[in-house]
Amino acid sequence: MITEIIDAAGDGSGNTLDIPTGIAVDGSGNVYVTGFVTDNAFKITPGGVITEIIDATGDGAGNTLDVPRGITVDGSGNVYVPGQTSDNAFKIAPDPPLLTEEFSYTAAQPLTSNGWTAYSGTGSNPILVTSGSLNYTDYPSSGIGNSTQVIGTGSSSEDVKRTFTSQTSGSVYASFLVNFSSATTAADGDYFFGFFTSTGTTMKGRVYVKKSGSNIAFGISKAGTTPTLTAFSYSLSTT
Repeated sequence: MITEIIDAAGDGSGNTLDIPTGIAVDGSGNVYVTGFVTDNAFKITPGGVITEIIDATGDGAGNTLDVPRGITVDGSGNVYVPGQTSDNAFKIAPDPPLLTEEFSYTAAQPLTSNGWTAYSGTGSNPILVTSGSLNYTDYPSSGIGNSTQVIGTGSSSEDVKRTFTSQTSGSVYASFLVNFSSATTAADGDYFFGFFTSTGTTMKGRVYVKKSGSNIAFGISKAGTTPTLTAFSYSLSTT
């Protein structure tokens, strides 16, 4: 199957692509393309999101980019672009995460003692730091820090949140390791992760889990909508 992943319109926001001369792919499947005439480079995600990552202004400090002829990316996600006419090269580092949480706190302490804030059920069955981390083969954050354990009690339990810099445009992505020994069988399951608005009063997206027999399904929802669930193809007690 042949799929066009970018055309002359570039990112569709006025940053066009003319005479692409370099292409590279990173370990996550992101594609990088340089424009010979347009003096720029684009990143195309596996989902088709196109972003201009450098243009003729180069680093924005007077070091310009002119006629990029190639592009490469290293294992850390740094992108390198040479300028043929400008006789230089640039390193473009990936954007740092908005938030990294490795739970590297003292075991048995509540998360609310370590930068998290309770927003519901404060003090009731608080979420504690658990010694040891989860592991998943080839996942970069595997085995780092500690973890937390959420124990359902059949009654109201504490919910916690942690803030990061508010985003007003683009997309926000999250990744995490989870391991469920049990889960609810309620019709829509129950959520265990979500994104709040900057005021902290409205949940804009949630991740759910639901159990059936010895397997679980995950689900996602936007705002207050009913979650869309996967098949029950994930096993309990596996990461």
